[in-house]
Amino acid sequence: MEQIRGLVFHSRLSFIDTEMNSAQQKTFLNQLSEKNRVLLSDLIFPVNLYSFSLLAEIDAHLPEAVGQPEDAVFSKMGEQFAVIQLDRYFFNYINGRNPGGFLEHGERLYPALWHIGRCEVAAEKKGGTVKITTQEPLHSGYRQFWRAFLVSGLEICGAKKVKAIEADPSTDPVYSLSFNWQ
Repeated sequence: MEQIRGLVFHSRLSFIDTEMNSAQQKTFLNQLSEKNRVLLSDLIFPVNLYSFSLLAEIDAHLPEAVGQPEDAVFSKMGEQFAVIQLDRYFFNYINGRNPGGFLEHGERLYPALWHIGRCEVAAEKKGGTVKITTQEPLHSGYRQFWRAFLVSGLEICGAKKVKAIEADPSTDPVYSLSFNWQ
């Protein structure tokens, strides 16, 4: 069973706090399994590992709870998460206007910040590829979140006109994104 760092759950908690009123939050929590309701009402430590299936259940209910399409929800969440995390872990690449360095440093930090699967990065001056290899395919909400996080991170680090090309993720446990930028 795949596991993921609690830090990623924090992105969901932040989104719930900022995007849902109390009635929406209550409805959302009632849709979750008892295990997830307990998890979300307890402290989630950023460095602890949690079941990826719990995150998948949360992600399955978020778009309906806020009444927005899945891509809008997870793109916004990924963008918000990038703003927070880049300032904490990638400050030198923001100041140095170094998007390739952001990707490379992300590969080094991946086990500590994300943990799910294995991450490989090939970065160049005006582009790069990020591959995540997992035991099972990643659900679409998580892929959209991850893509938005990386695109926003590249832009925050100085990349212009970022284009992300996603390999067909439908059944493959290797999730691959290629990026080009100016």
